[in-house]
Amino acid sequence: MPKRFLRILLAPLLAAGLFAARGGAAPPAAPPASPLAVHVLDVGHGDAIVILTPGGRCVLIDAGGGRRGGGAVLSLLKEKRVRRLDTVVMSHADSDHIGGMPAVLSSGIEVGEFLDPGYPHTTTLYRRVLEAVQARPETRYRTPRAGELLDWGKELRVRVLAPGDDPRGTNDSSIVIRLTYGTVSFLFTGDAGRRSEREMARRFGTGLRAQVLKAGHHGSKSSSTAPFLKLVKPEVAIVSTRGAGPDDPYRETTARLRAAGSKIYQTGRYGMVTVYSDGAGYRVVTEREVEPAEAEVRETAAATGAAAPPRELPASTAAVAH
Repeated sequence: MPKRFLRILLAPLLAAGLFAARGGAAPPAAPPASPLAVHVLDVGHGDAIVILTPGGRCVLIDAGGGRRGGGAVLSLLKEKRVRRLDTVVMSHADSDHIGGMPAVLSSGIEVGEFLDPGYPHTTTLYRRVLEAVQARPETRYRTPRAGELLDWGKELRVRVLAPGDDPRGTNDSSIVIRLTYGTVSFLFTGDAGRRSEREMARRFGTGLRAQVLKAGHHGSKSSSTAPFLKLVKPEVAIVSTRGAGPDDPYRETTARLRAAGSKIYQTGRYGMVTVYSDGAGYRVVTEREVEPAEAEVRETAAATGAAAPPRELPASTAAVAH
């Protein structure tokens, strides 16, 4: 999208529907050849996801809140020797998703394109992010919409599932992306809530299916609704939150995820969660090993209808292969 449109957002930050650019279709996915790595960083109550593709590309989805988010992203990029972000996705403009974005955009790392849902947000932080993007002549600014295919390499098939043409509210304007590598799919949902989930279910149906789900809105009860999970059928659910209390993530959301058959990885407990895939299967590796608490074991049994295991349940391993 030409940056003159970005300037329109910067000036009055007006209507949401001004930026409905359409991207070209990506080529069909090629047979799997190399590993895909999806890193969900531990940034407290916020989202920051770094994706390293089999074709050597790097994608960033959100950058967490404040210095912690930006610092965690830049530290991982330095560790992986990343000098270029082919795509940066701002799922939406809440501070716990873009607080670290100014640090990333001012770091000197090249950015190929920047995706923004285009829903107006009147905060100074959002303005700073847009100004940082505008200051980068090499960066293409776009506002994708549901149904578009993104080109993240010939090995992958990447589709935008939300927002639609009429997003309402910051959370339900979140960019939602489904990434498929071979037979393994990932679903990145930002803070999409019930309304967005209903619209995606209506439009895509079983096309929402994904083995790995980044749970919406940090495990909030307003996301990961039962009808949505019935279509996604996630085997792994990653909840990006600090986990400071009994309702973080919400117990009812946790119960719905377990009832759907998901193994839950909360970044506040497990640290950074990384999913590796060769296109035929996947492996989950966590920064920390976590022994399930008794309450978690009992909740799992209640959700599935199974008998609770004995109290001397062994500690979970840090790597799980599928």
